[in-house]
Order: sequence, then C-alpha cells, then structure tokens
Amino acid sequence: MSHAGQKLLNKIYSLNNHVILFKAGNYIFVTEGLFSAIGGFFSIIIMLLFQANYVTNPWHWLIQSIFIVIFGFIGSRSLSALASFKFKTRDPKKIKYPGFMYHGALIGGLTGTIIFAFLFNYPILALLDFFLLGNALTEGIGKFGCFTYGCCWGRPTKKWWGVTYKNPLSKVNRFNYHRGEKLYPTQLWHASLLLILFGILLLLTITEPSLGLVTSAFFIIHSTFRLIIEYYRADTTKIKGNLTLTGLICFFLIIIGLLILSFFLQPLNQPLRPQWWVLTNPYTYLIALAISLGGSLPLSIHYKRVGSW
Repeated sequence: MSHAGQKLLNKIYSLNNHVILFKAGNYIFVTEGLFSAIGGFFSIIIMLLFQANYVTNPWHWLIQSIFIVIFGFIGSRSLSALASFKFKTRDPKKIKYPGFMYHGALIGGLTGTIIFAFLFNYPILALLDFFLLGNALTEGIGKFGCFTYGCCWGRPTKKWWGVTYKNPLSKVNRFNYHRGEKLYPTQLWHASLLLILFGILLLLTITEPSLGLVTSAFFIIHSTFRLIIEYYRADTTKIKGNLTLTGLICFFLIIIGLLILSFFLQPLNQPLRPQWWVLTNPYTYLIALAISLGGSLPLSIHYKRVGSW
C-alpha cells in the first residue's frame, strides 16, 4: 500500500478510539449516536424524495417517520432481549437492559411502514421500496458508528490490516474479547457493502419501473452481504453450531425477497423520478432532523458509564 493509502487507513482506524463524543454531568453521549443521526437524517430525505410521488402531505411524512422510529425501537430492543434470554442467559436480571439488534429494528420499521400504508391507503410495496432505500444508507453510515463503539467486532486475524481496539471503553474490550489483538474490521467492510447496496437500490429506483423490485433486491442482496460478514464476525448470537440468529433471519428474508421477485412485482408505466420540490420544503429538514435525533438518542445517551442505558 502507498504511503498516502496507509495514512488514510490509519486515520479511519483511529476512529475506534473515539467511543465518547462528550459528557454532560452523569450522561455520556457516544460517537455511535452521531453517525446514527447523520445516517438517519440523509436517509429520511432520500426516502421523501421518492415517496413524494405518492405521499405529498408533510404531516403524513411525519406520521410515517414516527411509526418507523417507534416500531423500530420496540423491535430492536425486543429481539435483543429475546436473543439474550433464549440463547445467552436465562437470568431475567441480566436482560433488564437489553441492547439493540439491527434486524429487530428492520422488522419493526417494516411493520410501521406497512401499518401506515394500510391506515392511510398508500401502496404498500411503494412505501417499502422507499423505506428500504433509505435504510441501506442509514445502516451504511451507522456502521462507522459501530466501529467507534467497538460492537459488531470481527474474529482475530494476523493480517496487517487487522484493527486493534485500545480504548478500554470499547465494547469489545469491555467484553474482554481478545483484548489487544488484531481483529477483522467487519464494521468497515459491512459499511462499504451497504453503501454499494444503496447505490444499487438507487439505480433500480430510477431505472426500473416495478414496485417491489427494490424491496426484493434489498432482502436478497442485503441478506447475502450480511451472511458474508457474519462469517468473519465474532459478536454474534449462536443458535446451534455456526448458525447464528441473524443468519437464520437472513435466510428467511432471502426467501421472502425471491417470492416478491417472482410473484408480487407491480409494473409501472415509467420509472419513478425524485420529486425535487421536497428539497425546497422546510418541513423536509425539520422532520429529518427531529426523527434522526429522536431515533438516535437511545443509542447516544448512556448513564454514568458506557454501556448503561
């Protein structure tokens, strides 16, 4: 690697020492929350750019976003608690404060979107397409936050590009996992794959006139990427042998994606175009800011010590 390339890599790797963004009394704000908020902000704007082909009422934008955040939070915490109780510990006291699991948030967000579409009589597949387009961007940026927090860590490696967590507050060090050893930088790999996925979904959105295609592609490609990353990850919930809870969910999502692709696509007369007027509407930015901050606060704020919500 060239000197410039190595310098850039070192700069990126240095992010893993920045667990804490700032403190305010007994409250600790972690850097992961900042990346989550940034990802959420831009993903909502992207979602609204295309969703405005069907949903033009800003109040409906806000209502759907609230549904996504609330159901996403419930899903994330619930799946984490279930995973801890079912596969890690039977002690209810140890799952009093569960963490967050992405696929729980994804399932919750999908549920909130479907309920919103049903209540307000919008096409479900269209809204799922736009939600998942934005979701790929949210998670892609958010994975850099995982890197700073030290979660979703990889297995040990002797490769020169392995990453070493030196901050004792990093989750991987708090769990005493191969402290001081090089680990696969799975968060950065995953972030790269997710940003590639976002590009693919965006291209499909503006070129292919079929509702449901983005949803199908997301389920299939996102799950395939995650299964690849899962092989190198150590921070996983094992069910039996090498089968992880996330891996099992990914297999189901791939099947659902194939079913949508085969039987449920809804052709359009022409591809959807971004509604640029959305960018001139001040409600767009107010909603994106409010929802991104509200959605990231549970990740951002810890009480007295890192890892305590």
